[in-house]
Amino acid sequence: PSSIARSTRRAVSGSCSRSQAFTSSGFARGRIGGSPPGRRRGSPPGHGGPPLNRGPGVPEPTDDKYFQALKGDYLDAKGNVKCEFITSLAEQAAQMLGSAPVKGRPMAYGQLRKFYDQAVAVKSGLEARQDFSTLLPKLCALVPAAFNAVGAGNAPQVLKQFIEANVGIAQRDEKHFKAFMTHFQSVIAYYKYHFPKG
Repeated sequence: PSSIARSTRRAVSGSCSRSQAFTSSGFARGRIGGSPPGRRRGSPPGHGGPPLNRGPGVPEPTDDKYFQALKGDYLDAKGNVKCEFITSLAEQAAQMLGSAPVKGRPMAYGQLRKFYDQAVAVKSGLEARQDFSTLLPKLCALVPAAFNAVGAGNAPQVLKQFIEANVGIAQRDEKHFKAFMTHFQSVIAYYKYHFPKG
């Protein structure tokens, strides 16, 4: 082969190697840098740039501070619900859920409300003096329901994380479940405020 042909092969090979490195680094998958240029992380679609168009299996931006706070429990040392789970963290969760687009727009309010209503059914069982342990299957059923909603394209990936993390705490005992309901009710209220047309 001529020296020109050898040079061409080396150039093509080098270009492919750089492309593979770029992909494996995470930039091509959108995992580094969070949101695309012009859009603030966590801002709702239409505010600061176009919504992300994500394919199946591609993670969406999540609010790490919110999930870190969940690890610290809903309850304070005296067993009372921490105010931030009713105010700031509830609003944070609502904005996180609404900022991950579904078919180019925020998740429908009614979709999120379905999960809350299912949790209310568990609460109603407690009010009817049913044992909490017998209601746990209905509470845990929220998790596969979230997976189904995401798989059907009706909810963003982050809804799975939200439901899984909160159900994981709520199922501990009756007191944690009631704290979860207080938190979830606040999330619903903030979602309706920030994404009224969702």
